[in-house]
Amino acid sequence: MNNNGIDAKSAKALAKVLSDNKNILHFDIRNNNIGDVGAKAFAEALSKNSTLTEIDMKNNDFGDEGAKALAKVIRKNETLTYINADNNNIGAEGGKALVEALRDNKALTRVFTANNIIGDEGGKALAEALRHNETLTDIDISGNDIGENGGVALAEALRFNNTLTHMNINCNGIGDEGGRALAETLRKNSTLTHLFTANNMIYNEGARALTEALRHNKTLQLIDISGNGIDDECTEALVEALTHNKSLSLVNISNNRIGDRGGKALAEALLKSDNLTHVSMVNNRISDEGEKALAQSLVHSKAKSFITRESQR
Repeated sequence: MNNNGIDAKSAKALAKVLSDNKNILHFDIRNNNIGDVGAKAFAEALSKNSTLTEIDMKNNDFGDEGAKALAKVIRKNETLTYINADNNNIGAEGGKALVEALRDNKALTRVFTANNIIGDEGGKALAEALRHNETLTDIDISGNDIGENGGVALAEALRFNNTLTHMNINCNGIGDEGGRALAETLRKNSTLTHLFTANNMIYNEGARALTEALRHNKTLQLIDISGNGIDDECTEALVEALTHNKSLSLVNISNNRIGDRGGKALAEALLKSDNLTHVSMVNNRISDEGEKALAQSLVHSKAKSFITRESQR
């Protein structure tokens, strides 16, 4: 059903079939134009269907009304484990309804609502839900403008959550305050393995707090802090943390302000690390001479990739 020009009328007909079907487990209606009317129809179908485990409604132009209808069903649904509502027009009202439903849901493990506009109120509502939810392992709310308040609330909620392993909060403007709050959580969190916090206006103060937290974290395997304001001094702090960290295998610090000094420090860390295998430093301030020095120092490294230019991808 992906990219088939399905409108609200066609969605209502499909929803009726879905409500009666007992065999379909995965339903993909991405990239259509079902709108709020279609989203409500599918919500009604989900209230009757007892077998569906995954539904992808990405890029369908539904907003708060459709989201609120889905939220009512999610509160009680016992079979859905995955829902994707990326790239719609869900605002604060619909976003709050959706994430508040996660507090009561006992089945969902993956929820993606990227590139909507749930704002800081939606971020804070999600944080409250995560304090109580015991099934979610993977959540993506990137591109939702949750801001510093939403970022801080989410970070604090992770101190109480024991199931989440993957969290994507890219492009949310959480700033240094959000970065510091995340850092405090990472010192103690023992479940998160993948953290994406790129393009969040985290500058040296917040980034330094994050890197220092990595000294104490024992579970994180991937961290993406690309597109922030990290410079050589902060990179050296990251290197110091990496000498103590034994779990990280992939670090993305592309699109920052790292020069030859920071790049050299990171290359030396790779030589000493037994676990760090992939580092991306695309679009920083490393000179041609600096790249040559990096290449020479990495000959004996265990790293599988150390990327400094787009062409190396």
